[in-house]
Order: sequence, then structure tokens, then C-alpha cells
Amino acid sequence: MRDIERHNYQNMAARAEELYDEGSLDVVEMIHTQAHPNPRVGARTPAPARALLRFAYHGLALGILLAAAACDSAATAVDASAPVTSRTAAVSLRIDVTPNKPASLSVLAFRAAFSGVAAADILGMVDPLAADAPRHDCQLRDVDQAAAALVARGEAIELEELAGVGVLVGTDNTAEIRPSPRLFPDLAATIGGVVGEAGPVGLLTIPDEVRVRGTMASDETADVAALSVPNTGWIRLVNGTVPRDGILIPTVADLNLNLTPSDVTETSVELRPFGATVALSCAVPPTSVPSGGQIAMKVSRQDLDALVAASGSAPGASIAAALDLVRRSGKQLPLSATRVSLEVRTSTFVELRP
Repeated sequence: MRDIERHNYQNMAARAEELYDEGSLDVVEMIHTQAHPNPRVGARTPAPARALLRFAYHGLALGILLAAAACDSAATAVDASAPVTSRTAAVSLRIDVTPNKPASLSVLAFRAAFSGVAAADILGMVDPLAADAPRHDCQLRDVDQAAAALVARGEAIELEELAGVGVLVGTDNTAEIRPSPRLFPDLAATIGGVVGEAGPVGLLTIPDEVRVRGTMASDETADVAALSVPNTGWIRLVNGTVPRDGILIPTVADLNLNLTPSDVTETSVELRPFGATVALSCAVPPTSVPSGGQIAMKVSRQDLDALVAASGSAPGASIAAALDLVRRSGKQLPLSATRVSLEVRTSTFVELRP
């Protein structure tokens, strides 16, 4: 069983323990969106596998999936019969924001040799939380089905660390964050290798800018991209009520949300049942802003029903989930064309009530 949630791992676990009978939370493998897979773990869980590893509340505990393997031990071998025809590189940056607690930054960097998959989809398969939101409406994503399809087609993604990447937070002369090599979790036979990861790193404040430096043989300092950090988004109202951890969301009616801020940044809402391999991702439409500066959006009852049905929960049982608001920006490093994705994510624990 895999949990499709990520972020502020230690902080989120603490909050969930308070919410659900103060029972300890087991770390469970979390996968998410689109054709996802995932490979093997090293001595530390890589950021995507912490982005891939999430918390099931008390009663869904599956035990710790991470096998203690030294970082220098051999990575899972990808099926040699799977052809590798294309290559890409990506850096995923995630800022997790929790009310009344410090924000944190996680970094994932990798190169990928792959076949049978669009280059634009690779980041979302390696780091499911970084998968692009749908262009409009809502999309139900099932990681198991996506991984099975990859295996059935005999395709592969082989990962290696993107060495030399550095991340500078803000414009001050702060220390550069440098990812370290980690084995990727062994979750799919056709995806494996090593990635670079760092964090979660605590942030005193949310920066206005993050700079990512790549490595070029000719001029290491030239391959730099500066990304403006999206303003932190918040869900202000859930069905007309100020949200709090544990708030009930009936699935027999549409879910009405009020969000801030109101700008053109790519924004999505995600519902992720704990202990499941499915998630519902909904694009926030660029609608007119009502009085009060909040964006109103609706998640239909039909979409909620589909999520509940796909989650595998017992009929009529309540479902613990995370309700996330995600704001994302992206660029490419100018020389290497490495894709850089930056997201700011806020989360509320909710209970879906059929």
C-alpha cells in the first residue's frame, strides 16, 4: 500500500499524530500522479521518496519501507531488455508551508535515460508531487495503473545523480545547498538508479527568489536560473467554514473552496487519501475575483465519488486525506536545458465522509 502524499514530513507527521488518537505514524511509500513508478532507497530516503513516502494515520500503518542500504551500494538494475533512447535532466524544488511552523525546502536532482515516455512526463514520474496539474477541471490519478502500464510496455527510466547542482535561497550570501547521492526506492522494476537530494532544510522565511546552478564543463557559473517563488496560497474557506485539521468534507455534495491569492500563477488543489495510490488533482480556473480578493472554485460530487471509489476504502467508511493547495513555477537552465520546477505547497488534514 502506498500513500500519495508528501511534504513537511516530520511536521506533518506530528500534526497527524495529534489529530488521530496521538498514535505514531508509520512512513509509507507514497506515489502519486501520472505514470508513476519509483526505485530504491539508500541510507536516507530521497526527497521524492519522502515526496513519495507519506504518512498513513494510525490504523493504516504499513511499517517502514526503507531498507538500510549504504549510499554506495549498487542501485537497482533496470531491465536490460528495455530500450533507452532519450535523455533528460531535472531539478525539483518544493517549499512546504505549515501554519505556525517554519517552512522547509526539499531538493531533488537527477538525469534520466528513458524510453516510451514523453520527456515532459519524466519529472512527474520520478517525483509524483511535481507532476503538472491538469489544464482544466479535475483529473484522477492512479499510480499503480501508471506503473503497471510502464511495465507492460517494457519501457524503462534509468536514473543517475545530477552532480554539481547548487541551490541558493534568497539574494543574501547564504550557503549553497548541494544535493547528495541517494539510491532511489525500489518500487518498479523498470525505474531505478541514483538521484541527488537535499532537505528538508528549514527556512526562517519564505524567500522571494531561488537560484539554481547547474554544471557545465566550460563555464560552471554560467548555467544559472533564478526563479521567483510563488506567493504562498491558502485555502481560506471549505464549504463556507474556516479550515482546520480534521475538518469533515461530505462527499455527497460538491466541495466549495475559497482560495488566495488571486494572480496568474499556476495553481491546483489536490486531495490525497492516506494509504491509497490515487489522488485527485484539480486546476484552479483563472476566474474573476469576487469581493474580498478570494477565488471561488468547486470540486464536483462526481469527482469526489470517483476518488472515494478508487481509494479502496470500505463502503461508507470515512477517509483521512490531505487537502493541498499547490502553486508552481518553472524554468530551464540556459545552457544545459535542465528542467527546474519550483512549487509552494500548503496542506490541511481532512476527513472525507461518504
